[in-house]
Amino acid sequence: MEATDKYVVSEAFLEDVHGQIGCISCHGGQNETDMDLAHEGMIVQPSAHDACSSCHAGIAETYETALHNTTAGIARGLERLAYPKTFNDTPELEYVYENDCTSCHASCGECHVSRPRVMGGGVHTNHEFVKLPPMDDSCWGCHGARNAGEYMGNVDGISTIPDVHYEAGMHCADCHAVDNFHGTGEVETGMWDLETLPSCYDCHTDVYAEDSPIEAHAVHDPDSMSCQVCHSLPVNNCTSCHVSADGGSSVRSRMQFKIGLNPMQSERHPYTYVALRHVPTNEDMLAEFGDDLLPNFENITSFKMSPSHNVQRITPQNRDCQRCHGNERIFLQEDDLPADGSPANIDLIVPEIP
Repeated sequence: MEATDKYVVSEAFLEDVHGQIGCISCHGGQNETDMDLAHEGMIVQPSAHDACSSCHAGIAETYETALHNTTAGIARGLERLAYPKTFNDTPELEYVYENDCTSCHASCGECHVSRPRVMGGGVHTNHEFVKLPPMDDSCWGCHGARNAGEYMGNVDGISTIPDVHYEAGMHCADCHAVDNFHGTGEVETGMWDLETLPSCYDCHTDVYAEDSPIEAHAVHDPDSMSCQVCHSLPVNNCTSCHVSADGGSSVRSRMQFKIGLNPMQSERHPYTYVALRHVPTNEDMLAEFGDDLLPNFENITSFKMSPSHNVQRITPQNRDCQRCHGNERIFLQEDDLPADGSPANIDLIVPEIP
């Protein structure tokens, strides 16, 4: 990307309040005409240095504990795999987390004015500050391999069928409440724990009405399966992940659709059957950093409940009853379990295909 694409500013920015307060108000540096002098003490990413809080104190305060800021969900997942080891007593784990996992952290500017660092950075709209971040630069930049990629029909650069809501012109923020991004001020430990995590029922309130003209909606118990079981397409499944000391990683991926037992059944997610996704964890993925760093790996499933963001009204598995019922191909089988996946995955196999 050329420097002019990264740093040029538009007239709209100059007329915006952020442009009118002057560059050094956020970026530091010196009010000098000489370029070298002007850039002395310059801060490249002001929002990563608390620049936003002087004007947006409330949002900056809640963002302190938001998942996009803390990456606490990743930290919890890693420590669950490592139990009884912790970051405090295992420097190798802390090193991996700080030098690899935290790259998923996003500052305010990486959504509202620039591209995420993982995309190479650079402002996305000539330095204009946008209230609603562009999905293709901001959301896809970090989530393009899975949810955002599947939603937009571009999984890591591979064309797939986009979600019907995306095709209808809906933005991620049309379903995700703003506190899913900015936080609530409460300590957040994982995506599935968010009180305002969107649900299909938020809009489709009477989907399981007994008098529904859609037979499948009328006859199925709403607790029997997640909506994605009928209405999602194949999702990106990753295996054989290995993290290297230079911060890089290697992984294998494939698109597939599998139904299995719910690995995280709860009052909020009571479903018996869910669509599954294999996540990129295996027992020796941190082998380059030390031996036996993930002793609890075999007790945690590496298949997870998938929030599948590629919803379609009609899918291969819901065209008629026989496409799902009795169709072993779409249900998780022992042959589907990756050789380096967790042995706990066996518990997600449906013992008797409905």
